[in-house]
Amino acid sequence: MSNPITEKSIHEALRSKTFGRWVTCFDTIDSTNRFAKHLAVQGKPEGTLVYAEQQTAGRGRWSRSWDSPRSHGLWFSLILRPKKRCRSLTCLTLLGATSVARALEQAAGLKVLVKWPNDIYVQGKKLAGILTEVSQNQRDVLYAVMGIGVNVTQSETDFPIEIRERAISLSMVTHTGHDRLALLTDLLVQLEDDYRRAETNGFDFVLNRWVSRSFILGKEVLIRLNSHLMKGVVRAFHSNGDIVLATEDGREHRLSDGEIVEVRDVVGCGCR
Repeated sequence: MSNPITEKSIHEALRSKTFGRWVTCFDTIDSTNRFAKHLAVQGKPEGTLVYAEQQTAGRGRWSRSWDSPRSHGLWFSLILRPKKRCRSLTCLTLLGATSVARALEQAAGLKVLVKWPNDIYVQGKKLAGILTEVSQNQRDVLYAVMGIGVNVTQSETDFPIEIRERAISLSMVTHTGHDRLALLTDLLVQLEDDYRRAETNGFDFVLNRWVSRSFILGKEVLIRLNSHLMKGVVRAFHSNGDIVLATEDGREHRLSDGEIVEVRDVVGCGCR
């Protein structure tokens, strides 16, 4: 098990200008997103980092639990206060997923893809996930909290039985150990750089980078939409980030939400 990450070690290793300059670390917490939202309401500045060695109630989209075992991964949240051209929940979510994918790819030499809209995949299995939450009034975005979870050093048996077939860690892919602190600082640098560029260049910049890493483009997917399922081939992504799904009846549908429960190569076997 790797050494614990602390406020002191983060400050000593930090290379980003803003992200992580204000940091609160926990050995154990229920949810870094929950605490980051508490700090955001108190007025803590953009780039404030909440990090935990373990989460007891980590979660992803659809209130799904996120397994966050002690010292095996990176579990953290960032406070953002977007003011320019990347203020929507969709923009921030796609930005976070792409930035994490880029950082992991560079750190470990992997081919990393993203599954719409917020999951990071390697070898057909989930390596990391993003949960972005936005608080806004009728006129403005007050703040956003971007929660990030990355599986780093787990072995297969470290994952709960129900997700072992779908989850993977960096160590399982590369068959070597990884410095979690170095990886955290790499992630913060990449996130900060991409965020600043998105604030200048807007949503098209984010979407184009995200689409180039899509795990589902050209594949058959099964999507859960509230009380029913829809199956089709992902033909494209709309300019606002929606999926363009072609169904067997020849129709195309634009979907802005939903849970992808199965991904299948059009002429191959599926993976979940």
